[in-house]
Amino acid sequence: MEQVVKHMTHWLLKKHLIVPEQSEWCHYMLMQSTMSILSLCLLLPVSAAIVGVWGSVFYTATFRILRQRTGGYHARTPHGCLLVSFVLQVLFSLLAAATKDLYVLTTVILLSEVAIFLLGPANHPELHLSAKELKAVKPRMYVRQAIAFLAYVVALLTHQGMVASCIAMATFAVAVLLAVAHVDDGEIHRFKKEHVNQKEVIQTMNEKESMMHKATRKALDVMIRRTYDGWPPNSCWGVYQPHRPEKLLPKPQEKK
Repeated sequence: MEQVVKHMTHWLLKKHLIVPEQSEWCHYMLMQSTMSILSLCLLLPVSAAIVGVWGSVFYTATFRILRQRTGGYHARTPHGCLLVSFVLQVLFSLLAAATKDLYVLTTVILLSEVAIFLLGPANHPELHLSAKELKAVKPRMYVRQAIAFLAYVVALLTHQGMVASCIAMATFAVAVLLAVAHVDDGEIHRFKKEHVNQKEVIQTMNEKESMMHKATRKALDVMIRRTYDGWPPNSCWGVYQPHRPEKLLPKPQEKK
């Protein structure tokens, strides 16, 4: 997967849709988006077969909104991410389908919320949050915890037992991954920049730019800058965290 995204980034450079200074952040943005789309396409149908469509939607949504702020265990490769995500989705969906007792579900979600409160957020080496960023993430994590618990209560009050069970188990899954992250040392896998021939990718001043090319270039610039400027940075909600570049992105300049 990393190689595919590298080739995509290099192709965008060759087509002058990004500049060399944007290549690392473009790679990071593409990696995040690709893994997110693949995870959704794989996981939603799997859990829907076990807990139904709405159960699958609420499980995945709860897991996603919490993981983006809590962080936690991440696999070392994209393929490992998909495998671990698949196993977790099946396991916790089966638990959600099998657990009917409301007292058990309430105990599970309360204990999970406490564990997340105490252990989160996790600072993965590839995300390398600063002390200031970690401080900013914490209150946002608490807000998302409150939203998840409120959704659980509403599901109980509206007699949506399966939805409530899925929300509880998604919260439990996030807490488990946080606990695993605290006992796993982790390993830094940095994105190795490939040498880029500047003459090959820099567009000459005399070359005219089509309207379609300009619109695509601007759209990519907005997407890359949104990833760069997002503060505090989100942890990838899937079980793989690509390396977040340390390189500063230059201020946007209009192409002459």
